[in-house]
Formats: sequence, C-alpha cells, structure tokens
Amino acid sequence: MRQQKRGKIVSLSSIAGRRSAPFMGIYGVAKAGIEMMTKVMAQELAPFNIQVNAVAPCMVRTKFSEPFWSNAEFYDQIVKAIPIGRIAEPADVAWPVLFLCSEASDFMTGQTMMVDGGSSAI
Repeated sequence: MRQQKRGKIVSLSSIAGRRSAPFMGIYGVAKAGIEMMTKVMAQELAPFNIQVNAVAPCMVRTKFSEPFWSNAEFYDQIVKAIPIGRIAEPADVAWPVLFLCSEASDFMTGQTMMVDGGSSAI
C-alpha cells in the first residue's frame, strides 16, 4: 500500500470496546485497543494516502454470538438496549465495511463507525 501510495484498512471493533459488561473484560479491552490502533495507524499512514477506519457493531447474529441471541429471554434483554429493536445481521456490518473500502470514504480516516442500531446513542 505504501508503494502504491493508496489503500484502505478496515478493522472490526465492537460496542464492547466502549461499553463495559460483566465477564466481557478481555474482549472489551481488545476491541478498545483496535479503536486506538485505528487512530494511531491513521495518523502514521495518512502521508501515504492510506485510510484506516474501523466498524463497531453491536451483537451480530452469527455462530459466535448464538449462545446469547438463541435464548429468547436474553435476546429480549439485549434488544431493549437497541433502539432499532433487533440485533444486527451480517449484512448490516458488511455494507459499512464496503463503504469504508470504497472511494466514497477517501476523506475519512481514523474513525470508528458505530453500527449498533442506535444503542451507543442512549
């Protein structure tokens, strides 16, 4: 990317990097680290026209999170904290990643895009 003098780097963070939760300490610290790494790398790579951003979703319906969303009672608790009223689907995260990989985001760097159904707004 440096030799080409252009490029895009998109990392995956999580709302857990900004909001603490019991028994999620290591995961949350790792995701917070990704957000700081994104900012630092954005500064370091900007002279090479390389944009570095991150996407931070809330819970996404995947195999990894299935133990949480497959329990109806726990799912209802999770959804109460998401204004849109549902957890994210994989495509909800994929579209912002595609945007960050496109020329439409050329003037955007060092940012973490919250893809959380509005839960970080409350």
